[in-house]
Amino acid sequence: MAPEIPTIAELGVPGYDISISQGLLAPAKTPPKIIRKMNAEIVKAVNAPGTREKLFALGNDPASSSPEQFGELIAREFQEYGKLVKLTGAKVD
Repeated sequence: MAPEIPTIAELGVPGYDISISQGLLAPAKTPPKIIRKMNAEIVKAVNAPGTREKLFALGNDPASSSPEQFGELIAREFQEYGKLVKLTGAKVD
């Protein structure tokens, strides 16, 4: 997508696989029943005829998960990206 930008490995930090995750978040005190309903409807929409193909055409790799699985993914990515920031010494300007 941007061949002029070096990869993390090319910058001297091997072993990282960075991908973009997308999902929906709700306020902390949203009732579990509402979260489950939202998740079911989103999964249905992602799997609707034609939707997956359109998402693939836009460069996405659509996948669905449970709210718990998505929470675990966010926690893992937070930890991994934190390590990467510390390793590279990246700073906010």
